Amino acid sequence: MQPVNETQQQRRPKRRGNLPSLFFFGLAIVLLVVAAFVYHRDQVNAPTPPPAPTALPGKNQLTDVLNALDGVGIKLTGADIQHTTVSSSVLTPPGQPLDVDGGVLYVFIYTSGPSAAKQEAAQANPTNVLPPDAGTAPATTAKPRIYVHSNVVAVLVGGSDKVAGQVERAIDDLR
Repeated sequence: MQPVNETQQQRRPKRRGNLPSLFFFGLAIVLLVVAAFVYHRDQVNAPTPPPAPTALPGKNQLTDVLNALDGVGIKLTGADIQHTTVSSSVLTPPGQPLDVDGGVLYVFIYTSGPSAAKQEAAQANPTNVLPPDAGTAPATTAKPRIYVHSNVVAVLVGGSDKVAGQVERAIDDLR
């Protein structure tokens, strides 16, 4: 045997075991698989959002009217909801104007219930339901169409016959 000098010893690296490296590599793989499993499980079992609450009969709000309009195919955005109200000489509550496909729908919601809505709507006619200076009414020669159901009176000014039919179905669908 030859004696080993110092330079030969420095050239030879000391052998360390690769067992710890393999252990941590395996642990990383196992944790990656567990994370993927948990992610997939959560995606599959994700809860669906709860349905919008339905109004009690005779207690509809503007949200219920908007949902009913959406249900018949009239899609409204925030820009379609005008941030003003309109007063009527015949209908007590203020009306909320909504831009609907070439027309304006005025929604009057009676908090006192359906009987007041029906009573006042019976006194209304297309010539007196809205003030002449409603301002947001489109220039049209068509007379306003009045729809009454539950505690809601809706007045459509302008719009096509298709839109009028959709509005009528939406108002009739209210509780």
